[in-house]
Amino acid sequence: SAAPAVPKGVVTKEIRHSWVSNLHKEYFVEGTEPDQQVIEPAPDRKVQFVFPAEGSVLVKDPHIDQGNVALFVRFKGSVPPESQLFWNGKVLGPAVSPFKIDQPDNGTHEMSIQSKDGAVVAKVKFLIKGAQ
Repeated sequence: SAAPAVPKGVVTKEIRHSWVSNLHKEYFVEGTEPDQQVIEPAPDRKVQFVFPAEGSVLVKDPHIDQGNVALFVRFKGSVPPESQLFWNGKVLGPAVSPFKIDQPDNGTHEMSIQSKDGAVVAKVKFLIKGAQ
């Protein structure tokens, strides 16, 4: 059987999502159809820590020279310009991901990203344990 007629005010367009290789037909209310044929997902604007995650317990590897232990902090999202990364309330430097922290101390820690005006954009609490 034939497909039903497209309703008035609805248009079709061949598009491709960036994560799929083939074109397919999509239906849009007239005036809302995209300009491009390839559709990209909207960027994730909310800033959040990816590693360490909230509540993580990190244990230092006993097989690594403790002088070489480092923590690579990662976050995603749109960080406001001139934001700073904080470790237990002290500035570490510009909020760039990944950010390397050499020889992190054992204990409970809080990391935060603060905008230029001091607003906390994201924060995470976690625990680091010494090598067993």
